[in-house]
Amino acid sequence: MHKILSIFVLYIIVLHSYFKCVVSAIHRYSYLDLFLGIDLSTQSCKATLLDSTLAVTHSATVIFEEDLPQYNAKGGILIREGGVVVSPTLMWVEALDLLFSRLKESGVSMNLIKSISIGAQQHGSVYWKKGSRSLLTNLCSNDSLVNQLKDAFSINESPIWMDSSTVSECAALEESMGGSMKLAEITGSKAYTRFTGNQIARIAKLYPEAYENTERISLVSSFATSILCGDYVNIDLSDGSGMNLLDIRTHKWHIPCLNACAPNLYERLGDPVPTTTLVGKIHSYFVEKYGLSPSCDIVCGSGDTPCSLVGLRMNRPGDIAISLGTSNTVFALMNECKTDIEGHVFVSPLDESKFCFIILFLDTYMKLLGFANGDLPRARTCQRYANNDWNVFSQLVEQSPPGNNGFIYIDRYVPEITPDSRVCGIFMFNGDGEKVDNLSPCECCRGIIESQVLSMRLHLEKTGFNQFERLIVTGGASVNHSILQIIADVFQADVFTINVKDSASVGAGIRGYIGWLKETNPAMSNETFFDERTNDESLRKVASPNHEVKHIYDEMLLKYSKLDINYYFLCVVSAIHRYSYLDLFLGIDLSTQSCKATLLDSTLAVTHSATVIFEEDLPQYNAKGGILIREGGVVVSPTLMWVEALDLLFSRLKESGVSMNLIKSIGVSGQQHGSVYWKKGSRSLLTNLCSNDSLVNQLKDAFSINESPIWMDSSTVSECAALEESMGGSMKLAEITGSKAYTRFTGNQIARIAKLYPEAYENTERISLVSSFATSILCGDYVNIDLSDGSGMNLLDIRTHKWHIPCLNACAPNLYERLGDPVPTTTLVGKIHSYFVEKYGLSPSCDIVCGSGDNPCSLVGLRMNRPGDIAISLGTSNTVFALMNECKTDIEGHVFVSPLDENMYMKMLCYSNGDFVRTRTCQRYANNDWNVFSQLVEQSPPGNNGFIYIDRYVPEITPDSRVCGIFMFNGDGEKVDNLSPCECCRGIIESQVLSMRLHLEKTGFNQFERLIVTGGASVNHSILQIIADVFQADVFTINVKDSASVGAGIRGYIGWLKETNPAMSNETFFDERTNDESLRKVASPNHEVKHIYDEMLLKYSKLESSLSIV
Repeated sequence: MHKILSIFVLYIIVLHSYFKCVVSAIHRYSYLDLFLGIDLSTQSCKATLLDSTLAVTHSATVIFEEDLPQYNAKGGILIREGGVVVSPTLMWVEALDLLFSRLKESGVSMNLIKSISIGAQQHGSVYWKKGSRSLLTNLCSNDSLVNQLKDAFSINESPIWMDSSTVSECAALEESMGGSMKLAEITGSKAYTRFTGNQIARIAKLYPEAYENTERISLVSSFATSILCGDYVNIDLSDGSGMNLLDIRTHKWHIPCLNACAPNLYERLGDPVPTTTLVGKIHSYFVEKYGLSPSCDIVCGSGDTPCSLVGLRMNRPGDIAISLGTSNTVFALMNECKTDIEGHVFVSPLDESKFCFIILFLDTYMKLLGFANGDLPRARTCQRYANNDWNVFSQLVEQSPPGNNGFIYIDRYVPEITPDSRVCGIFMFNGDGEKVDNLSPCECCRGIIESQVLSMRLHLEKTGFNQFERLIVTGGASVNHSILQIIADVFQADVFTINVKDSASVGAGIRGYIGWLKETNPAMSNETFFDERTNDESLRKVASPNHEVKHIYDEMLLKYSKLDINYYFLCVVSAIHRYSYLDLFLGIDLSTQSCKATLLDSTLAVTHSATVIFEEDLPQYNAKGGILIREGGVVVSPTLMWVEALDLLFSRLKESGVSMNLIKSIGVSGQQHGSVYWKKGSRSLLTNLCSNDSLVNQLKDAFSINESPIWMDSSTVSECAALEESMGGSMKLAEITGSKAYTRFTGNQIARIAKLYPEAYENTERISLVSSFATSILCGDYVNIDLSDGSGMNLLDIRTHKWHIPCLNACAPNLYERLGDPVPTTTLVGKIHSYFVEKYGLSPSCDIVCGSGDNPCSLVGLRMNRPGDIAISLGTSNTVFALMNECKTDIEGHVFVSPLDENMYMKMLCYSNGDFVRTRTCQRYANNDWNVFSQLVEQSPPGNNGFIYIDRYVPEITPDSRVCGIFMFNGDGEKVDNLSPCECCRGIIESQVLSMRLHLEKTGFNQFERLIVTGGASVNHSILQIIADVFQADVFTINVKDSASVGAGIRGYIGWLKETNPAMSNETFFDERTNDESLRKVASPNHEVKHIYDEMLLKYSKLESSLSIV
């Protein structure tokens, strides 16, 4: 009986399976069918195989950087100048071959694959060369795809979504359509730099021949689909919605948009197709090479974002998905097309009668900042207040009640997309909407989550969403229950998570599956499809709303909305004050070794840069390191090398895709003290510059001295002595000009030229500093020297701001007429010359601000703008800059007029014994390990037990001393032979910092507001803490590269703004544009050690004086 029962059960199971197969056959699928989804993303190409229940059966991946290293595409991309980001098109071609090879080798039954669909990074574009259709059609399985398609593309590097080079194209498109809102109403989005239409416009403008030779433009999804079919495949409606070209209501290309972007664009795109269209069968190449069935259907590809929506099982209006990843992304399905200037509206990837509303809250290239597992503001809040422990973070969140006691905490690390705002920083508000300086750790932790979620709800409701059915949350932060509960409470909806990995490739496979089914059952609904295949394990409820807090978040949403609007108005107000976020400001630094350009936007963010390295790029001048060393201490640079470098620099900026017409002003930084000698008659050469010829050809006869003396020249010892004698001594000269006589200072260089080359000097009609020389070329006329750079000549009376005539007469005859009057530091000196307008596309209204020296410009680049600010550069040499209201001169160091405000002054101290002596101390006592060095520093107390350790490897500048060697002293000022390793390590830092404080105090500084420390040693916290303790002031570091060119750009920006708002203060300018990340506090003083360093300073002063005398 038992045996009969077993046979009966087995019979029932077999019969059940049979009937399932019969039913499956009726519905056109069986449980042996496979559906392949491919995601061609930024970093990889991923394949996911689904069975008919949507279970993943196999997967394979090609990681571009690892598997295809020959393309040198780190992270799958190539970063070019000017915001251009591309991927090698052939890398994608080769990846497809490798992916199918790996699937086959993994044992997949390739002949069971019924359909294939592609999901691919949105916005990227591929340009097929004329004649490439035949290459696709005739693909042969005996050769690789890459060999057969290597000549198929008119543009070999495909622009991708990370590209930000199309600012001017975006502006032009919006203007042609009647504004950003009008464009959004038509295409679903305002103009975005990453959107394909703007990328095409840039390609057509920069590469007209390549564009003309293009017969088809594909998105990445339709490009890969075309290879699978062996013929051009049209773009689908959903992916096409991300181009700024598709009318999302009529589902046709909007012809005025096409015409605004590029000529004859319609014929290169083909008509868009519905989202699950079967576009063909698999090409025989894949049948013969990889064993796919010739009946395998290919469904039109779509973008990775729409495919991810499908992979998350979103299929009904009211569904919302929130991805808490590198960026926060919200997907929502709706029946009506409701556009808004914020976010994007795409045609649904499953049903072209529905629409997909997508909001991006942070720019997705944030992954370049290295926070791949979570959004940066969340992560840095956790770091700051929870010691980077997410369990502690959750506990802190729970300690503050829903609504956060009315407090709102907003962290904007980068410019925001939704709402469109460039305002960056951390902002804290109380329940009345007033700014506060501090919140508790628990209020910050809850606040960062609540503000993000409130913003999501706010901008969904602006689009008409106010009933939320279910929220599907994904991404790294979706494992945190505290975050999920806040989402449930703010939205008052159930929250689900979904067990889907690689949602884009899964979604692509599902789209292929649905397209395949609908071929025989077009009436099948998407909801039915998913309901039959989604179980409780794949979609799991993880949080339900607390309805008692609904009123709290409704009220909070109103408060948050006003704050959000306030930040929007900040941007509008910015525009009222004469700038917009499309404006660019160019700073050029003509330094010893190179000519560097840095472009800033109106928030002071660097958008582009370019460099000309003299030795490498202009080798014909034989100037190693940019200089020529002659006998007798003479060091010069070829003047024409600088001229040619300017042309090459602007050429590189233009070629990098910079929108040159958006540059509003240009400021120049030049290596201080260098001088240029214009020959009589050269003014007419400048005025009549012609864009049909190069600068160097037109100015080759413009100079009476062809090799310009520079700051490294030390040949003027006798001229220095003569100048000091004529002025009554070094101290008297310092009182007048801010410095005693230095061999590198320009007045002494001019004196030498006039003495050695009287005929050349007589034939000179204008003498420029390097900064005013370059500015003169930009203006096409002689430009006067600014007060700050002019302070480094030993010629300017720094109190009257006029040339000191006795100094001029002591240096050379008739010098005044060759210099012109000095001008205030941010003076607009003219407009850009037509040469640069015609040749490089600058606007004729572009303002030129007087140039200044590299040291003053560096001060500006470091954001120093208030009296008491001090910058310490810990580099090869130590340099100290300080801003002061009064002119207090000293024989040590230099005093310059401030580069921002001619009523302020800049103190500069130079130390020749900087990094080298720190490094050799580390080598001797810490085995060249800076971590060990720091530990040794910490082992000796502040004040170093009274011991002082001085290392002079080379003669010192401050104080002026030729005494070299290592000197060790005890607390009584007596020399000792040995100190312990920890006393030597602490001692070398303390002696350097004490000397800085000593010589600043000699100039009248005794109140130190804030210290900005830069240079290689600024990463060492032990050194920073000693600086804070010795000066008894907070220490900051700043994230600025190329401070001289940045400072030049800022000076140009300020000069440009002050033309219409002369009362604007420099402090206000910087306060509005400097966030916590650009200027960061890294050390605070220990006030208990103040008396120790005050006493030590007295001892050090005596010891330093004794070393100067010896």
